[in-house]
Amino acid sequence: MVKRGATSDDILGTAAMLVCGRALRLIRGDLRRVLTALPARAVPGRRAWAVDGHRSVAEADGHLARLLDDGLPAVLRGAGTALTTVFAEETGLAATGPAGAAASAPVIEVGQTLARTVRALDELVTGVQTVPAGAPVQPGPGESPYAVAEFHERSRGPVELIRGAAFQVPAFCALLDLYRPAPPEHPPTARHAVWQPLRETVRLTGGAAHTAARLTEDLDTTLRSASRMRLSPF
Repeated sequence: MVKRGATSDDILGTAAMLVCGRALRLIRGDLRRVLTALPARAVPGRRAWAVDGHRSVAEADGHLARLLDDGLPAVLRGAGTALTTVFAEETGLAATGPAGAAASAPVIEVGQTLARTVRALDELVTGVQTVPAGAPVQPGPGESPYAVAEFHERSRGPVELIRGAAFQVPAFCALLDLYRPAPPEHPPTARHAVWQPLRETVRLTGGAAHTAARLTEDLDTTLRSASRMRLSPF
């Protein structure tokens, strides 16, 4: 459904919110996987990693939930309230707020929320990366030292990916923040220009969340597998 007379700015703005909404739900799904895995799966010898990581990720998940509950807006400037409401219902988005400075708020809020998310994931893996290569780590009761070493070796690639995303996302969010002035002060192509940093912010955060989910879920498998090898009579 496209209103006759809708501008490319309306179409791009609505499409961006649709993409963000779907991506945020996928990211929340990965954060829930992390939260499910963390309480029972702490890095051996570094229990605070799970406790602090769970707290940070839970806060980020809460910010994402509030953003989705409030509703990302459809963009249809110049239309009446009735048409805007119908358009929002058709797209599954919220009705557009009043014109003015608030028009830039959804883009900036998405960026800020994703920045909090990737920062929480960075905090989650900090405890893993601070273990030097080859350093001995004290295993917990009943845990194999071979499992500890194996996990730390296998985690280095995913940890670097997450930390790399955490390094890049703030820079893209700084570009999104340039969109803060009221629309009359924007150049005609402002929303088109803001799409690239928004896309990269979503892409990097989504990749980091999925990697963190796989990392935390893989920990239990690694520990059990290595322990079975150590205890095997063969």
